[in-house]
Amino acid sequence: MTRFATFAGALAFLFLRLAAIPAATPSSELPPDFFQQLAAAKSPAEQDKILRDAKLPLSGKPLWRQISLHAYHLGIDGNYADAQIFNEIVLRLGGDEEKAAAHIQNAYLFREEGDIDGALRELATAFGSFVGHDLDKHILVSASQLRGICYLSLSDFAHALQWLHRALRLSEEMKYPDGIVPALNSIGEVYRSQGEPARALTFYERARKIVGNDEAWNMAFIFNNIGMCYDAMGDIDRAIENINRARAVAEKVHARPRVETSLAVLGDLELKRGHLDTAGDFYGQSLKLARELGRAEGEARATLGAARVALARGEARAALAGAQESAALSRKTGHIAEVTPALTLCGQCLQTLGREEEAKSAFKGAIAAVEEMRGQVAGGDLEREALFAQQIAPYRALVALLVRQKQPEKALLAAEASSARVLLDATNGERTEWSSLLTPEERARNHELDLQSTQATQDITRLRSAAKVDPAALARAEAKQREAQAAQEDFAALVQSSHPELQRMKPPAALHSLAELKPNLRGGNKVLLRFLVGEEESFLFIVTLPNESGAPALKVISLGKNRAALARLTNDYRTRVAGRSLAWEQPARELYDLLLRPAQTQLEGADAIVIVPDGPLWELPFQSLERDANHPVLIDYSVRYAPSLTLLARSEKRPPAALAHQLLAFVNPALDDAAGESRDALSDRAWQPLPEMEKQVSELAKIYPEPAGEILVGAAAREKTFKADAASAEILHFATHGVLDDRAPLYSYLLLSQAGLGLEEDGRLEARELMQLRLHARLAVLCGCETARGEVTAGEGVIGLSWGFMVAGCPATVVSQWKVESASSSALMVKLHQQLHDGAKNAEALREASLEVRKNPRYRHPFYWAPFVLIGTN
Repeated sequence: MTRFATFAGALAFLFLRLAAIPAATPSSELPPDFFQQLAAAKSPAEQDKILRDAKLPLSGKPLWRQISLHAYHLGIDGNYADAQIFNEIVLRLGGDEEKAAAHIQNAYLFREEGDIDGALRELATAFGSFVGHDLDKHILVSASQLRGICYLSLSDFAHALQWLHRALRLSEEMKYPDGIVPALNSIGEVYRSQGEPARALTFYERARKIVGNDEAWNMAFIFNNIGMCYDAMGDIDRAIENINRARAVAEKVHARPRVETSLAVLGDLELKRGHLDTAGDFYGQSLKLARELGRAEGEARATLGAARVALARGEARAALAGAQESAALSRKTGHIAEVTPALTLCGQCLQTLGREEEAKSAFKGAIAAVEEMRGQVAGGDLEREALFAQQIAPYRALVALLVRQKQPEKALLAAEASSARVLLDATNGERTEWSSLLTPEERARNHELDLQSTQATQDITRLRSAAKVDPAALARAEAKQREAQAAQEDFAALVQSSHPELQRMKPPAALHSLAELKPNLRGGNKVLLRFLVGEEESFLFIVTLPNESGAPALKVISLGKNRAALARLTNDYRTRVAGRSLAWEQPARELYDLLLRPAQTQLEGADAIVIVPDGPLWELPFQSLERDANHPVLIDYSVRYAPSLTLLARSEKRPPAALAHQLLAFVNPALDDAAGESRDALSDRAWQPLPEMEKQVSELAKIYPEPAGEILVGAAAREKTFKADAASAEILHFATHGVLDDRAPLYSYLLLSQAGLGLEEDGRLEARELMQLRLHARLAVLCGCETARGEVTAGEGVIGLSWGFMVAGCPATVVSQWKVESASSSALMVKLHQQLHDGAKNAEALREASLEVRKNPRYRHPFYWAPFVLIGTN
């Protein structure tokens, strides 16, 4: 993770405003050698004499401001020691405003040198200047901005976001674009540092638009950050393009610290392309410049890059020395986020050298740094997931090492420590609904953003439904909708950062021993299959209970495939099944042989399988794999899925709640035009009513007669009703269309009634909205298309609708892995609920329902009977 100071923009314009001059250069009215004489003075008294004796055209405030501006230019150029000389002059002789500005300037210099504590002390003094004084608010903007940057350097993202938003809010109130730009840029840095590059890009692009000139000096900051986002998103060509633009601007304006950063990032990019010599050259240039400037942060970054090049060349000892030096420098400056990759590389080098115990310690040290960062995330569940996903490397490396050392139980526990951590946080104890803690101002802002988002969706619907679509107007409406969604996400992150009660961070609830899984194996003959998919190697952990009195048994097997290979096999098979291809049986047997046959001994005599997939395996319908011809897995076993074994163990301990309704169902919601067709704004699909659902309504009413069941149909199947009544239901059921949003998975939604919508309701129940609710249901059944899908992330599994229900407190969901056929899925749903009502467990009820559909000759293809999976508890 490469971090980059973004404060200089606000600082420059602060001094320009105080100096009231039109250009970012010291006054030409001063003698040419004036600043050199001051710098050469050996004491404050000698400086005072120069100031007294020089016949200067300026005095008082104008003079102190010119000295401050000169200090600023020295700082931007990397001459930190000389800059501090001039700041000290202002601190001795200037007025209140000039002194406050000098403290901020000193804080910037300390931060650049890696002394974050010193920077925060200077800022505390600057903020103290405002007590009892009416100082220029531009100074307050700069102080707030830099305080946010300091917290960002410490990986304290929550406090960083709070201070940066304070700077942004003040700048917007003042209509001060030169404060808005660096604030937007720095907020983008918070999200990029947390592993959310796409989200960060929206802030960089806003800043770029305000600057309005790609040749402007502050574009050195913005282009560099944009380039690092594209790097994180895997678009190396666009990353290099933007970093080179940043470097060109930085060289043009002589901003040497920014040149140093650009060189290091170019090294990262060339290393990813396999160009070791070019990468090494860039790292060497960056390291030389960082040492000249005294920038410990830059030195740590370039040293780590050079160490990676050395390891790629097979020079493990040299790589280890560089990684250790980088880790020490990052610890010294307090950059926790940079400690993790350095220690991970140390572990890799030590493994290569055969020093496995030391490697294990290095990986554990990297993991400890990640755990520290998790408590400082800006935002809530989604943001913690993003940060964890990009920091998962040391966890995976430790698992692989423990497997090689033939320590399977420790390896499994280490794997569990990297799985579903956010879901564990979210479901660990009582939850606080964040809306209940909003201040009046926050509540008003939340309401305003909800209205903007709803209005944007309704505008798109109106434009797409017009007799003649206006492409330009539609593009503007879609851009407005994206802006509204980004604003909602940022506001939610700020609220959760500002209210510690919402963090829900308790001590990790990870498994401590294999024995804790014993309750999950009782009640039938179960087998737990836990997959771990790595970039180089993948593993299958098999957990069984030989007998009721014994401890769980564990076996671990290397699958001989890496992530890329498993992704190819999974995507090919899923595409065949979802597309009703007749050529599905051979790959079904091949995947069985690869993934399940290694557990064949343990599966003999079993009746239930619990699968914890990983990576691309979340897309695989295991229930349809074939042991032999015409003999899918579902014939022999009930199958359910879980994000982690730990989450499963914790969730199944939850006592059942006494609720008003056995079932709350939303079936065949009303569409919004007279023809019975609705064009959906987000997916641009024409929805048709589902006639088969009418039968589902009557059958569900027989199974759950009133008052046990409340079944809402047509116009009554409203989003507003769900939010009001969902907490009182034991089982939630949705027979409606589901939409996956690939761009923003938590905006995936279930389509509810579109009839009679007001300004505050769009008829779309989004995953992000679920996360703000508090549900008590034991099961949610989503009878819609692709409701099992979402963004597959490292550690958490699938981020989408099922994830949203789990965060809300519903421990199990039945969801679909592809676009379902209405008639077969309706028949399956009725059978599922009959089984549940008769007392069957969730997984067995789904198995019986799926097999019942498979008996129909029309539905022998797994497309019809295998789309639905159970994720969560039984």
